[in-house]
Amino acid sequence: PAWSVLRGPDFALLQPISLTIDPANMLSSTFGVLEALPAHLLVSRPLFITFQGQQGADWGGLRRVWMAKVAEELLDPRLGLVLPVFSAGGVPTGRVMVNPAPEFSCSDHFPALHDGDMAERYYRFIGRMIGLSLLSGDALGVALTSAFYKTLLAKQPFRIILMGPPCSGKTSESRLLARRCRLRHVTVEKLVRYHLQHNTQQGAKVRSFVAMLSPDLQGASAEAISRALLSVFFPSESWARTAEDLLLDLLDNYLSQRRVAFRGWVLDGLPPTESFTRKLLRRKDPLRPDCVLVLELSESELKRRFARRCTKLDEPSDSRADRVMAGLVRSAAQYRDKKDAVIHAFEEVGIDCAVVRSAGRAARRSERVSGGRAHQPRDP
Repeated sequence: PAWSVLRGPDFALLQPISLTIDPANMLSSTFGVLEALPAHLLVSRPLFITFQGQQGADWGGLRRVWMAKVAEELLDPRLGLVLPVFSAGGVPTGRVMVNPAPEFSCSDHFPALHDGDMAERYYRFIGRMIGLSLLSGDALGVALTSAFYKTLLAKQPFRIILMGPPCSGKTSESRLLARRCRLRHVTVEKLVRYHLQHNTQQGAKVRSFVAMLSPDLQGASAEAISRALLSVFFPSESWARTAEDLLLDLLDNYLSQRRVAFRGWVLDGLPPTESFTRKLLRRKDPLRPDCVLVLELSESELKRRFARRCTKLDEPSDSRADRVMAGLVRSAAQYRDKKDAVIHAFEEVGIDCAVVRSAGRAARRSERVSGGRAHQPRDP
C-alpha cells in the first residue's frame, strides 16, 4: 500500500484519529465525520474505527469492515450516485460508473441528492473513501470502470499507428498489440468497408468517388471499392487529395467517438504517403498518435510471404497469381520509396518512430520456445 510511502517511519507513533461510527447508520454517520476532518489529517495520522455499542480495539479489521460497508452503500446504483454498466448484449458487468446527473435520477429513499450541491458533497466523499482505500491498501469491494481509473491517474489514452510493407503482418501485430495493451484495434480498410456495406452517408461519398475514378468499379463489392480508395496510385494529385480527405473524414468521425478516444487505439492500414501523413498531423486530436511502429522484413522473407499470399487465392490461376504478385511488388516498391518521408513527417512534430524487425514465423516460434516475447514491440 501507499501507506508506507506517503507517511514517515514515525507515523504509527502519532496520535490516531478515532472515529465512532453508528453501525445502524453507517453511511450517514461516516459522511458527517469524514466531511468535517481536514484532508491533511487523514493523510498524516492513523485512523482507528470504533462502532457504537461495541467494545474492541481496531487493529485493521474494523477499518476494513467499515470501508467495505460504507462503499457498498455509497456505490450502490439504487442510491443514484453511480450507474450500472452493461455489456453490448445487455448483460450486467458488475462494474459501476459515475452518474453525470444524480439530481435527476436519484432514488426516492435518498431525496437529499435532488440538491446539486449535496450531490457534489457526496462525490467529494467518494473521493475521500477512494483515497483512504489507496493509502491503506484496504479494498472497497466495488468495481469501477477503466475510464474512471484512467481519469483518477490522469492517464491519457495511448494511440499507436503501425505501418509496414504489404504482407508484413500489420493487422495481426496490431490486433495482438491492442489485446495486450487493452486498446481498440482499428483497420482502415475494414472501416471503409463498414460504411460501404451499411450505406452510410460517408459510404455513399466513397462509392461515388470511386465510380468517377473508375467506371468499371460502379456497383463493385465493398472490398474492391475499399482497396481502390486505399490505393496510392491515382491518375492525378487532385484525385489523390480527394481520396485522402475522404479517408481522414472517416477516421476523424470514428476516432472522435468517446468510446474509442477514451480507450486509445492501434491503427493500421494507412496510405504510406507524405501528403496524407501531413494532413493527418494537421488535424491533431483525435488523429494524432503517440508513437509510430514501423515493421521491417528482409527481402527474402517478403518474397516468401508474397508467394504464400498468391497460393492462398480463392481461385488460383497463373494469370491471377501473376497479377497479384505484380501488385504486391509494386506496392512494396512504393512503400520503400515513401517510407522515409513519412517517418520524417512524424518525427518533425515530435512523434517517436520505432522500427520493429520481424524475422518471420520460424524465428517467432523458436523465440516462444526459448521463453522470449516475440510479439512485444522492441527496438532494432
